[in-house]
Amino acid sequence: MCWGVWMGTVLGRMYVDNPDIHLDSLARVAGHLCVTYTFIVSFSLAISGGFSRRGPAVALSFFLIFYCFVLNVLRAIWPGFDALKWTDFLYYYQTVIVVRDEAFKWRDIGVLMSASTIWWGVGLLVFVRRDIPAR
Repeated sequence: MCWGVWMGTVLGRMYVDNPDIHLDSLARVAGHLCVTYTFIVSFSLAISGGFSRRGPAVALSFFLIFYCFVLNVLRAIWPGFDALKWTDFLYYYQTVIVVRDEAFKWRDIGVLMSASTIWWGVGLLVFVRRDIPAR
């Protein structure tokens, strides 16, 4: 899913033959998006492992993602929210800077991957300790 945009651009560039489209920058953005999706999936899996019902798990996952979107907007409006930027995964996913600098932001990728690993580990620990009754 992450690389679909990049592949569509490759096919479009072959069709249009526009040399202004830099595929290496778009590949970096797709790679960064893949790491961000990994983070979202890992904390969603950890949350779902802790609930026995689907509704509360989806609601909490949605709330956390919505919180990050709202915090991202509020940080742009009022700099007072910058103290909470470390809680916002979108702070670590800034594609404009990746394209502008034409380089990966390894620190941000490392933070997202570390958090993904921690969330995945928490989800694994919670899930293997659960007693799922057979029906």
